[in-house]
Amino acid sequence: DNSASTRSTTARIVHLMNGVTADPTCNTTSSFGAFKILYQGRSPISDAERCAHFLHKSAQQHHSSAAAVPHSSTLPKQVATPAAQAAQAHPGAQLDERSGKFGWQFEQEQVAARAVEKYVQNGTTVGLGSGRLVALIAERLSSIEHRNRKIVVVPGCDVASQEAAYHELDLRSLDKVQKVDVTFHDVDQLDDQKFAAVHGVESEPAQPQLLQIQRLAAKSTQFVALVDGPDKVVPRLEGNLPVLVQGDMWEDAAEELDDIFVGDAEVWRRSNQFTKTPRAEDPYEDSDGNNILDIKFRVPMVDPQVNETMKLDMKECPYEDLLSAVEGVDGVVAHGLLLDVSAAIVVSDDGPVEYEPEPEDDVDVDTEDQL
Repeated sequence: DNSASTRSTTARIVHLMNGVTADPTCNTTSSFGAFKILYQGRSPISDAERCAHFLHKSAQQHHSSAAAVPHSSTLPKQVATPAAQAAQAHPGAQLDERSGKFGWQFEQEQVAARAVEKYVQNGTTVGLGSGRLVALIAERLSSIEHRNRKIVVVPGCDVASQEAAYHELDLRSLDKVQKVDVTFHDVDQLDDQKFAAVHGVESEPAQPQLLQIQRLAAKSTQFVALVDGPDKVVPRLEGNLPVLVQGDMWEDAAEELDDIFVGDAEVWRRSNQFTKTPRAEDPYEDSDGNNILDIKFRVPMVDPQVNETMKLDMKECPYEDLLSAVEGVDGVVAHGLLLDVSAAIVVSDDGPVEYEPEPEDDVDVDTEDQL
């Protein structure tokens, strides 16, 4: 049923799930598209059945004159979308009644626009990771001004595949292209000194696909990290480092990692959704039966809620040394540490902030000095 009433109801539901409480009747087409993405195949929501149940309950509330529109903070935790998480990260943000958008949404759109403007030209092969900013880039690539530019898109995860397919972009699988010109991916933190990043820390709205992103990054000429806020730019990465391990070897891998990082971090198996214990009796398991181990850099005896910087043997070693220790453990498949980030674009109140490594100084040696 594509009636105006149904489109309006659908738009309302989708905006509720995106953390927007205003009536979005002015933009029903894009909202109806968002509904389609949420409900097709492997949804960005971690549990499709709960998503469907929530949509049904939201529709009932909308048609009830006495029902109040729920605020995004009252939504069930398991159906939190990237936009809802962003809304929680921007408390007190003002809604523009004319556009139905918050200020931080405009700021995110500016980052997507800048990324496409700077890195995408005619014939560019674009890799898409995951995240709200990547979704906005996919939407921008589908606009009329980019339709005839022969842009090829290589998705690095299921959600990116859905986004790109919905926007009717020219899709290629990673094994069908020789190289990827530029890849965009939302990261959890960026070290602006070493141009390293960590991703996959969050398990919502979907568990990370660490191996796919790692393979995409390895085949990319440029890897551009997208950062949703200046507070995520740090002088040294800290907190959690996710590691993908073979499911039948997780205990041995966890014990070895625990020995390697003794005194520096704890090792927890990631839960599927609800429980948060070191062994995770309901562990997350991907389609290949792999689990995720979180190396939690913190000092529980001091304050288990305070993150510590990533260390090895009590020292802030080069990230390459840390990775060498992790990758040397039997059963490790992939990880969430990204080295050699080409550039980064950060969301800020004053517009996109760009980070690029400083070019290495060429050493000019005078011929006479050599003699």
